[in-house]
Amino acid sequence: LTKSESMLSLIDDEDACPTCLDVYTPENPKINTECGHHYHLACILEWMERSKHCPVCDKV
Repeated sequence: LTKSESMLSLIDDEDACPTCLDVYTPENPKINTECGHHYHLACILEWMERSKHCPVCDKV
């Protein structure tokens, strides 16, 4: 797989956060956004301090 193919498979992975690439755990669970993507709460909150757009699909 190329690097971009690997990243796309990670983004589609329901068990890992696409921003930090760590798996979801009961202590650090998956949070779903309105556009249907998932992140750790801390990851998406940190992202939203810089941007109002989803890091995967760029929707607001």
